[in-house]
Amino acid sequence: MFNVNKFFCTTFIVLIFILLSQSSFAYNQRLDLNLGSTSGLDSILPPPGLYLSNYIANYSANDFKNEKGNNLKLPGGDDPDLNAVIYAPQIIYVHNNKILDNYSVGFQFMPTVLQSYNLDSDVLSANSATLGDMNFGPWIGRTEKLGKNFRLNWLVEFDTYIPTGDHDKDDDLNPGNDFWTFEPWVSLSLQMPYGFTLGTRQMVTYNTEGSDSDIQSGIAYHTNYSLWKSLKPIAPSLQIGIVGYYLDQLEEDELDGEDLDNSEEKASAIGPALSWRAPSGTTVRLKAYFEDNVENRPEGQKILLRIIQKLW
Repeated sequence: MFNVNKFFCTTFIVLIFILLSQSSFAYNQRLDLNLGSTSGLDSILPPPGLYLSNYIANYSANDFKNEKGNNLKLPGGDDPDLNAVIYAPQIIYVHNNKILDNYSVGFQFMPTVLQSYNLDSDVLSANSATLGDMNFGPWIGRTEKLGKNFRLNWLVEFDTYIPTGDHDKDDDLNPGNDFWTFEPWVSLSLQMPYGFTLGTRQMVTYNTEGSDSDIQSGIAYHTNYSLWKSLKPIAPSLQIGIVGYYLDQLEEDELDGEDLDNSEEKASAIGPALSWRAPSGTTVRLKAYFEDNVENRPEGQKILLRIIQKLW
């Protein structure tokens, strides 16, 4: 049965976090591109049911990098300071019946992404609207026993981002996009002895041409990775970890079919993480990322909070 109390309690926590946060996201790829949002534990499936997963991102950056990784020089010596906060509610469904040879199936649906920007710049502008795009994806997965105390969990999904959010071609930052995105990915989690779990999510992002901008971002590869350690028997519900992500745009952007030279984006980040499972079954994950080796993007710090609870 749908748990109303859990739903409203989680919503209240999320709203408080947003009100207390200031952060930022900005790049030519999607504003809601998964850079560190997932943890490498996601392919370890929960029991069948309907889940609400709340993502809250708090990111700040005051260094903007060019194609060589140096600070970008803007007209008039403008030194922008970019802050924003992003909230993305996600519905995850795990079907109660497995198919074929013991494969689990389901889907995820993200109805919108709420984004709020605080941009201090005389040159760049940000859209004051908050409504982002919609995302939907079916998945299939399975757990493979590799030997004593070794389990490999995997998921394959195909996500589609639909441009339903707010977009203004006159603004440099927008919560919504004027293009579609198709992103296949695979997630792997290897559970090992002594409470260690090694995880990764491998993603390829393809964007269509923007309807307003006539710009098409090049195909991008990005990955999240993590190493977790359970604190059993001291704290059975707690895990500590090291998390990171890497982005490499493989092709240049195009404007009206012509390549934009040296427009590829790159970024990497690493940081600490905690994962805690409450007695009620709610999972809370907190991660911090510190970016480095950035090209054609802002370089900053990111805090990600994720709260997962079963609704039904």
